[in-house]
Amino acid sequence: MDRRPALEDASPQPDLWAEARRAPKPKPHYLGHRDRLRERAAAGGLAALPDYEVLELLLFRSIGRGDVKPLAKQLLGRFGSLGAVLAADAEALKSVRGVGEAVALDLRLLQEAALRAAREQAARRTVISSWSALLAYVKTALAHEPREQGVLRPKGTPRFPPVVRADNQASGRYTILDIVATNALGLLYRISRVISRHGCDVDLVLIATEGEKAIDVFHITKGGSKLTEAEQQALTSDLHRTLEGSL
Repeated sequence: MDRRPALEDASPQPDLWAEARRAPKPKPHYLGHRDRLRERAAAGGLAALPDYEVLELLLFRSIGRGDVKPLAKQLLGRFGSLGAVLAADAEALKSVRGVGEAVALDLRLLQEAALRAAREQAARRTVISSWSALLAYVKTALAHEPREQGVLRPKGTPRFPPVVRADNQASGRYTILDIVATNALGLLYRISRVISRHGCDVDLVLIATEGEKAIDVFHITKGGSKLTEAEQQALTSDLHRTLEGSL
């Protein structure tokens, strides 16, 4: 039998894989987002941005590439507010997927810088040296104010997220409670009520205002001692909710 090799088609065949490799890949939806967000911030001001976009701008400095919007929203969902994100300790921050040492350090650094700047106002502060003096100060401040101003039930949301931090390292005797919040009628009353509800004693308060910002430092104890870590967490969380108008 005559077995001849099969004839092969010598005509060139298209390389389908090469065509696929040359096909343009779709661009990520977030491409150019950083520049657009920076342009909006520069044009409209930071105050016009929602919290998650402010947090995005902060994360840009820690995470050089990629879409950080999901991480910003995840942080806000985990801690509840921008102020609470900035007040969280490093270990709590790192419990969120995508937050490493660098991101946690940058967020903690931002809060530390804000608190140190606030403490520079100490020389101009009103000093209250006891719990009874604080109650008297609040009573005097509110004595002639109409109740419809919202002393007990603040309406609306703060103009900027409150910062609340408890610190056991700055003093050998007291837990230092730093609070920066929008200055408003009844603010000190609401703070004092929360502190009292947690069974704490106030030995010294430094009070200052800077425009619409209230900057207060409380020296507190509980049962004659500094607050434990659990007591600090409970108090600062309660203060955050109160200052954000959710209680």
